[in-house]
Amino acid sequence: MAKLGTAGIRISSGYRGPKLNAAVGGSRTSAHCHGYAFDLVPLNGRMIEFKSFCREFMNDRSFDQLISEGENGNAVPRWMHIGYKSPRGEQRRQLLTMRQGKYFPMTK
Repeated sequence: MAKLGTAGIRISSGYRGPKLNAAVGGSRTSAHCHGYAFDLVPLNGRMIEFKSFCREFMNDRSFDQLISEGENGNAVPRWMHIGYKSPRGEQRRQLLTMRQGKYFPMTK
């Protein structure tokens, strides 16, 4: 985190019960509902650098999904989602981008 020039990160979402998950528009199969996922934002707001950091950090680790969520036209995410495992226990190592509610392979 030091190379990002930030004191840390904020967990903006972790475990979500079914009612909260529905209220925020989460998927019925969301790993958040099982405590297997969390959403992060850097305290300094530097999302492009944080996205790169997350990709590098997760490169040699087991995980299910790394999702750059709510990206704008310049590939700047609103937050980064890290799913440790799916509700079925999978660790698929998916790198995804979510734009306008649709998922795509993460390219940068």
